[in-house]
Formats: sequence, C-alpha cells, structure tokens
Amino acid sequence: MRINKYIAQAGVSSRRKAEELILSGKVKVNGNIVKELATEIGRGDIVLCDGVRLEYKQEHTYLMIHKPKGVICSNSDEKGRKTVLDLLPKKFDDKRLFAVGRLDYDTEGLLLLTDDGDMSNRLMHPRFEVPKTYVAKIEGTITLPEIKRLEDGIIIDGVKTKKCKINLLGVENKTQELYTAHPNAKAIDHISALDDNIKDKDLLSRLEVIIVEGRNRQVRKMFETFNRQVVFLKRTAIGEIKLGGLSRGTYRELNNTELNFLKKL
Repeated sequence: MRINKYIAQAGVSSRRKAEELILSGKVKVNGNIVKELATEIGRGDIVLCDGVRLEYKQEHTYLMIHKPKGVICSNSDEKGRKTVLDLLPKKFDDKRLFAVGRLDYDTEGLLLLTDDGDMSNRLMHPRFEVPKTYVAKIEGTITLPEIKRLEDGIIIDGVKTKKCKINLLGVENKTQELYTAHPNAKAIDHISALDDNIKDKDLLSRLEVIIVEGRNRQVRKMFETFNRQVVFLKRTAIGEIKLGGLSRGTYRELNNTELNFLKKL
C-alpha cells in the first residue's frame, strides 16, 4: 500500500494532506524519514507521523452532525470558539475524527465526521463531482437570466465555477410567505405581480442550490456577484446523504444505505 493511502486510512488526514506531511519530513518508516511518495508500506512496517505510531484501520467511524451557526469545523480553535467535536459525547474522544470539508462559521447544516481520510478525499475532491445541496435565503429577488448565468458558471476569485443547479423555492418578507414556487419554477421576473406595494428590498428569496465543488464560501460569493446578500445558508445533503429532521447540534451514525453510497464512490 502506498504510504499516503496508509496515512489516510490511519485517520490522520486525506491523501493530499498526507503527501504534504511526507514531503515536509514528518513521516518515518522503520526509524527512517521518508520523503518519497511512491514508498510502499508492507506488513510489519512501523510508520510514525510527528512521532506518533500509526495503526492501519479497517473499521472507521462515520457520523453526520447538524452544525449550528456559530460553530467552527476545525478540531480546535485558538480563539476558544466551540467546534463541532465539542458537540459529540466523550465516547468519541479517543477517535481521530475530522470534518469532511467545511461549513463556514455562519452556515449551518449537514456535516460529516469520520476518521477515514481516503473516503473524505473522494467525497470532497472536485474530480468526483459529488453534489452538495444547500438552501439559501438572499435579500431581494433574482431574475431568470441571473439564475441562468449562475448555473452556467461565473468567475469567482479568478476561476470559473462548474455548472450548478438553482431552484427558486419561494419569496417572503419578514412576516409572511408571499409566494411558493411551482416545482418547475425558476425565478420571479416581475415581483409587481405579487403586490405593487411590495419593494424588492423588503423581500427574501429562498432557493435550493446544488453545486459539485466545495470552494471557500462559494454559494455566498456566487450571489454576491449580483449584489445579493445571503442572509441564511444551510446544507441539506451531500450526494444521497440527507440531513432530514436531525436537530441542530445533534448527531447520528450513518445508516447502511448511506454507507453503501460512500462505498460506491
């Protein structure tokens, strides 16, 4: 087994991060520092990372958690903020769990926790194009041409986004639902059809956004391109794994159907 896969399977990191650890001289095999990525690990080899002996794991832990807003995805935080691991019971303290991808501080919703670095890489790497589904609320309304441009891909931080899918779910103001979209609806082009007295700035549009990338604050930046502020963002699904009715701040283990989805990646 290649050394980067061995490190990932030991739950230390993804394969990509494992390569960085190897190249930085933090990995030893049988007492010798190894920097060759093609190094094969065999039965009986002793592998240390940062001085800690690694054990190859056949069994892994797979959890989903409903990350609340105001919680970070890192395993620790120098500012003392609450992390997703703080939401787990102590029985998981001896597990080397980490978050699969990230949700920013102000975003809530589905987050996977595991000690399987190889699976984490397959889920999050753009090459595998695993869809991530979000529900977003933006200030004002959005037109069909604007949604079309977002779906076709726009430039963010100098790089064009991959194609995505956006569905309008409804429009509301601060006190009531004003419009619920037909399942095939894409956008409201003339908000005056709802009420001539309603101003765009007083409305919130609720949309479903499905992307296959995981770039930093991608959904927020997409709408900022059209001067729309995202005021609420929640991830509801990763591929076939759905958040469902899981309450904020709680977790559960993945079921067999969800585990089979991961195995097929």
